[in-house]
Amino acid sequence: MRARFLPAAIRAPALNLALDAALLEGRATPTIRLYRWAPTGLSLGRFQPREEIEALRSELGLHELVRRSTGGRAIWHDAGELTFSYVAPAPPRGETVLASFERVHRAIVEVLSIPRLRFVRDEPELLSERAGSPWCFERATELCLALDGRKVLGSAQRRVRGWVLHHGSLALPPTTLEAEELEARLSRAIARALDCELEPGELLPSELALAESLRSTCAL
Repeated sequence: MRARFLPAAIRAPALNLALDAALLEGRATPTIRLYRWAPTGLSLGRFQPREEIEALRSELGLHELVRRSTGGRAIWHDAGELTFSYVAPAPPRGETVLASFERVHRAIVEVLSIPRLRFVRDEPELLSERAGSPWCFERATELCLALDGRKVLGSAQRRVRGWVLHHGSLALPPTTLEAEELEARLSRAIARALDCELEPGELLPSELALAESLRSTCAL
């Protein structure tokens, strides 16, 4: 399989999520996308109650609140966080969401080659864990990735009509890898997980137009 690769770009929170929704709705071609956020924003999981986090919005100085089309808990997207997504045909019948998480996360561990980056299940204790927290990076499952006792990667998926949208949020300490190197390795890792060849590409005008029409549905 060949997959279009969209290199890291900085966009507003609602537009970032609208683009993912547009790619899933259009299902034109398998696509791997990296992105960052400006201004900083706060995204909620598809089913997360807004009330869990609204009280903290002004305290954190966040002006944009958006909702992802995938699940999970709240993520504060700032300059230190890199989001990746892919839209592709769903995995073979019988592969669960958790199995696909493991496949993707294993490839990330192998390709990033960062000492001590590992599955939460292999970590004796997490310093970042907070019982009952509404924040994604304070609640971990065994398939999340951790570095030095803190969760640094979580994923969520949505499957629609034989296609999948996968979101991943990676928050490494700033001294771990230079931004360009991190982005290059991460794109290779996702390609390995999907067993595909990357082809640099661009968003189609029709995809951009669809994203603009969906933008208001992502904003809260």
